[in-house]
Amino acid sequence: MKKKFMTLALTAAMAASMGMTAFAGQWVQNTTGWWWQEDNGSYPVSQWKWLDGNNDGIYECYAFDSNGYMYADTTTPDGYTVNKEGAWTIGNSVQLKFAKDMQNESVVSAGDLIVTDQFLLLFSELLLLLFQCLLQIFSSI
Repeated sequence: MKKKFMTLALTAAMAASMGMTAFAGQWVQNTTGWWWQEDNGSYPVSQWKWLDGNNDGIYECYAFDSNGYMYADTTTPDGYTVNKEGAWTIGNSVQLKFAKDMQNESVVSAGDLIVTDQFLLLFSELLLLLFQCLLQIFSSI
């Protein structure tokens, strides 16, 4: 029983410390406009999102309205400018991030909670440390 618990604890720790896989997606258009649809069918709503829609390794940032449609050729409600393709611009320059830079900067927003990849990595390391402590405690019993 003790051996099964230790195996389960180590398995959970290993699973928690593994990286998260990013979902791919695609641009979709109808008569109203464009939206980004994730592979799981979801789409961003009332948020900004860095996307590499053409898979060139360069991410552009897009804003989406409350219905999930991309803002284009306008100023967004929060005061930023987007071009006719919907990409965030400053002084006619599209703001870009490269794939190598996105690995540590993706952000998941859940209400007021912001979770970065660095936070997830630190959290998984803390969880692994916790499981190692528990393993030592239970192995000494």
